Amino acid sequence: MSNADYSSAALPKLSARLETVAQWVLPGRPVADVGTDHGALPMVLLLRKQVPMAVLSDRVPALIERLRPRVQAWELQDRVSLRVGDGLSVLLPDECSSLVLAGMGAGLMQSMFSRVNPRPLGLERLVLQPNTCSRALVQNLTQLGYGLIERVLVRRIRPRSSRAVRREQGRADEILVFEAC
Repeated sequence: MSNADYSSAALPKLSARLETVAQWVLPGRPVADVGTDHGALPMVLLLRKQVPMAVLSDRVPALIERLRPRVQAWELQDRVSLRVGDGLSVLLPDECSSLVLAGMGAGLMQSMFSRVNPRPLGLERLVLQPNTCSRALVQNLTQLGYGLIERVLVRRIRPRSSRAVRREQGRADEILVFEAC
């Protein structure tokens, strides 16, 4: 897709899950989306002017390279930092106020927090959407000095086109919001 294709395109459409995550990012403050994948969430937050700056990171270089044309087409170069790296190690102290980790296992999230404590990074709010059981994650973050302020369930809505998709009907994604104590 050319830069012209991106610039004429409407804002990316976020799923109900990512819209809910977006609602909990601290407005007017920089955000980090670690494991950004397609980058839709931080791009939408920037284009809506909900945040002034975003760090988008992933450990897969090809995913970050695919985001460069979008960043340039939407003229966000001065508001986006694209980084390749593992977990929270890509972040600098006091660079971002909110951290988003979405669509990964709670065990992976917990592993990230055990390697790099988010407190010295100055992260005030953690918005997490684990796709596996979160009980140990909540306990771990409590020990690191974060309090759970909200737990939201977002029902998955998918078209009924196959048996596998029908099994997904009625399930919910859990969004956990923590603040530094």
